[in-house]
Amino acid sequence: MKQNILLYHDVDREETASLRHSSNNYSFVSYQCSSSDGGGGGGGGGGVPMVTDVAAAAAAAAAAGGDSSSPSSRVSLSTRLKQLFKEMEVQSK
Repeated sequence: MKQNILLYHDVDREETASLRHSSNNYSFVSYQCSSSDGGGGGGGGGGVPMVTDVAAAAAAAAAAGGDSSSPSSRVSLSTRLKQLFKEMEVQSK
């Protein structure tokens, strides 16, 4: 059922990849909090949650009118969730 969203805080790339591959029936969104000072983003609070799934980030950037050709384009978690909710709304009609 694609109307379920699995939201996962990405702290371990291997674990995230394994979880992504095992969740084919769900919309999987992994994210990391970026540091506001530009220093890594692996730590605690403060920062903006950004989507870590490159394919999903590119799709969200294209839907928002951004540059989807750049694989390094970053999409905020809120933008990705808004896109998924809009897709669910269209599917439910």
